[in-house]
Formats: sequence, C-alpha cells, structure tokens
Amino acid sequence: MSIHAPLSTAPFSPGQTYLRSLGNEPTTENDIEESDLLKSLRNVFAPNQSSATAVRCLAGPSPVPGQGEEELSWNNRTIVWSIGGIPRRTWDFAHEKQDIQWVCWAWFHPDDVISTQNATSHHDSSLDDNPTFGPFFQFLQRQRMNPSQDDHAPESPTACRALVVFLRDIAKVLMRNGVEHTIHLPFLVRRAWEMSPTGLLVNAPKIGKNLTRLPLDEFKIVGCARSILGGFSDGGTPPVVEPLPSARLHPSDTVLYVSGGTDADHERLLISHNNQKRRLTIWRYASRKPVMSLHGGGAKPRERVVNDRLDRIPLGQDDEDEEPLGEQHHGPCFHRSAEMI
Repeated sequence: MSIHAPLSTAPFSPGQTYLRSLGNEPTTENDIEESDLLKSLRNVFAPNQSSATAVRCLAGPSPVPGQGEEELSWNNRTIVWSIGGIPRRTWDFAHEKQDIQWVCWAWFHPDDVISTQNATSHHDSSLDDNPTFGPFFQFLQRQRMNPSQDDHAPESPTACRALVVFLRDIAKVLMRNGVEHTIHLPFLVRRAWEMSPTGLLVNAPKIGKNLTRLPLDEFKIVGCARSILGGFSDGGTPPVVEPLPSARLHPSDTVLYVSGGTDADHERLLISHNNQKRRLTIWRYASRKPVMSLHGGGAKPRERVVNDRLDRIPLGQDDEDEEPLGEQHHGPCFHRSAEMI
C-alpha cells in the first residue's frame, strides 16, 4: 500500500498570513501581464516592489534574548511586526498615499536639548504640587519622569529603538516611547540597514553628474578612513581613525551585509561587492563621540566647521578608477552611492 503526500510550498510568515487575511495576497509577475513600459516605470518609481501587493520580509534575532526571531513584513501600505511567530503590532500608511519602499529597526540617541529641558522641568515640579490626584495619574507622571528603557540597548542606556519607514519622499521615525518624527527625503531610498551602536546605512540611487546636489538636502555623510585603530566592542580603547579619503566605497559597489544590532556585539563589518571589477570588499566601521557637547557650552565655531567638514568626506571613487574624483575643495561635497547617516 502506497501513500501519496503532496509537497507543500514554504510556510508563510506571520506577517504574510496577516496580509493575506486582509485580501492583499502576494502576487507574482506571472499573474499579471505587464508591458515593458510599465515595468520600466515601476523600476524607476518603485524599485523595491515587483507589484502593488508584493510582501517583503526582514527577519533577524530579537534584541531581547529568549524571544526567538523578530520579523518585519510589509506591502505597499501595511507593516506587520511579529516576534516568535506571533504578530505584535501593525501600522497602516494608506493615509500618506505613498508606497512603502523599505522598513527597518534602528537605534537613535534622544536630543540633548530635549533631555535637558525635560530633566529641568522634572526637578522643578513635584507630584504633590499638581492639582490632579489619583493613583493612575501619579503612575503616568512617574512613567514620564522615569521612562522605561529597552532590555537590550546597545552600549548606551539612553538609546531608544525606533521603527524607520521609508516612503517615496518622506521617512517616518516611530520611537518606542511614542514620539514620531518625519524626515523629508531628497532621493528614493532603495534599502537601509541598522548600524551599531546607533544610526542607519541608507542606499540611494546613483545621480548623474548633470544634476545639482544641494548640501542642505543631503544626509550627513560619515568619513572614510585609511585605517581604524582600537574601538573594538570588547575593549575600552576609543577608535583612532586616519581621516584620509584613500579607501572609498565605489558608486558601482552593492552593499551585501551590514552588521548591526545583536550581530555587532563582536565586530562591526560591512561587505560590498563590485560586479564590474569582480571585487568583494570587507569594511570595518567604528563610532566616534561628537566633538562638541551642548552641556559643556559647545565648541568654538571654527571647531564646529572643521568637525563638520571631516564628517562630510564623500563616498566616491577609489584610486583604481580611471575617472578622477573631480575638483577637490574644503567645503562639504557629496556622492550618492551608499550613504551612512
């Protein structure tokens, strides 16, 4: 007696199952016949999605030990966050009337000015002086004075985890404490990666030389160094960099992997691949504390300018390229390839 068992496809993730229940079942390119013109336009305006109902997933280990795998699933309007196979929360951006390009988690430091103002107001006021009373109100006041921190904050107890949603011309930063920020984007974000301890690596499309680049419309670019000494995760030595733009990320390079979050506990690495030169490059990135501080009165204007210029070294072509980098100047210059913010 023989038993025939049909082979099933790969199981759907919790986010895909939820989006299918809403009627937004993922489709393939074979289901809908598209013309070459429509495919070209879709590749320009929505390069991260093959169709309006396509579901994308971004999975990784949860920052809290013992909770299993964390996953973000999204289509062009809805985002589903699940941990350990259980959906935890959903976000809907249909009111923005823009397709979701990419979604990822990231760690950010709160603004020093806001933290100082909140700390001053908390010391000046007390719970007893407030005319409103009751255990529930006092509990909310204590929560505002002592906000709960994440269980696995990287290196700094003041860092806050946020969900970053990239739309067509804006980005939404949804903090875990309920604060929401909107960033206007001068370019279309193709992909973004979480970096350690804080920040993002944003991949923007290459822009032709005939287009004007406005410094005020750009993200702040970090500098490339010839060498990095110290700054390892297991040591207390701060990183010492040699800020010479000799090693750079080529515009034709494609970023394959960025260690961030729990992956960056041992080493912070970035891997890029150049298809034209058939070259695989392994980069190491480090985090440096800013020179100026708002609590200590700040740095001198000249020091601010020098520090800003050092941090805006372009991620341009390397020494092996035939075409020169162009005119060298002391002001901030930019090159849109893979930009770190």
